[in-house]
Amino acid sequence: MKYLRRSLPCLGSRACLVAATSWQMIVALSLLAGCATVELADSWKDPAFAGPAARKVLVVGMAQSETNRRLFEDSFSQVLKASGVTAVPGYTLIPTGAAPGPDQVRDAVAKAGADAVIVTRVERAETRVEVTPAYYQTGPYRAGVYGGYGASATPAMVTQYNVFRLETTLWQAKTEKVVWGGTSKVIDPQDVSKATAELAEVLIAKMRADGVL
Repeated sequence: MKYLRRSLPCLGSRACLVAATSWQMIVALSLLAGCATVELADSWKDPAFAGPAARKVLVVGMAQSETNRRLFEDSFSQVLKASGVTAVPGYTLIPTGAAPGPDQVRDAVAKAGADAVIVTRVERAETRVEVTPAYYQTGPYRAGVYGGYGASATPAMVTQYNVFRLETTLWQAKTEKVVWGGTSKVIDPQDVSKATAELAEVLIAKMRADGVL
């Protein structure tokens, strides 16, 4: 995450500089802590779904980058397996290159013996900018033995980050109907594998709670 900084002159003692530096560090750490945040925005379950829960799932990630697709399908499959569901990454059965079509997915489902398919695609990607305003304060400060009176200022900080909105659907292989769907937000993912694992944990927990997994 990159920061574009605009500094204001600090008027005062060394204590002013220390205060400004400490404030910057607190802001920077809080922004970094927010990186790779995963949020489930909303979800839906087919009210007519009566089971059974899926036990073997084909995982398909729609991504322009083949590397990201494989990272996504591997990470999602690992989290599914850890939760007791057999999972097969789509790239092991579906030819690489263009996004898979319905016939390719059907063939992969038959080869894997899957009873469900999880498909995730990026709905929207956007870049956001947040500005932390400059802070200016006057008042007494302690400097040396006698202290004094002065002013301090901290610089404004501009933060730019990416937000991805994703759609995930769970299809029943037998009926080829969607039984569960959800939209999620991934904020500023720096590590695709880590962000995918976090996303998978959030989505799979909700699917299990809804009884489709």
